Amino acid sequence: MENCVQLLTYLFLIHRFLFANQRQTEALVYAQRAYEIASQIYPSDHANCLNLLIDISVIYADLNVFTESQRILEQVIQTSQTKYQFFIDNYSNDNELLKSNVSKQREMHEIVYTLIHSILQLAVVNVMSKKLEFVNQLLLQADHIINQIDQLGLKVSTHRKLINDFKMEHHFQI
Repeated sequence: MENCVQLLTYLFLIHRFLFANQRQTEALVYAQRAYEIASQIYPSDHANCLNLLIDISVIYADLNVFTESQRILEQVIQTSQTKYQFFIDNYSNDNELLKSNVSKQREMHEIVYTLIHSILQLAVVNVMSKKLEFVNQLLLQADHIINQIDQLGLKVSTHRKLINDFKMEHHFQI
């Protein structure tokens, strides 16, 4: 198990390095291999697996393979949304329980981050593929999630900053 985690870390770092150096095709191979190993170590809805899928989708988008990027992001959003909804269903009536449990707050933050990140990445793919009509829907979805988290009394500034940064970068109204 320890060797698998080390290999996963190694593959992750290599794919990030390759991507940063404009070697997307090679980065894709390493990211996919990292995902295969992560899937053997963690459940498919674990943040490590989901974030690797987001990385893979980013590489596909950079290679102009928008349909595959979109398919992967929709899969990540669906998985993250399911986990997110579980938290909302279980803690919306008793947010004091969530506020008093630091590990659950951390888990919720991780889920929301992955969900918002994947929604915004899908918005980027839609901008890149000139499907602007879907971008506003995605931004509304992200805002709705942030508002729900805010109602639970959890910190939303990091998540809201992601959304606002996207809007500023792509010239959408804040």
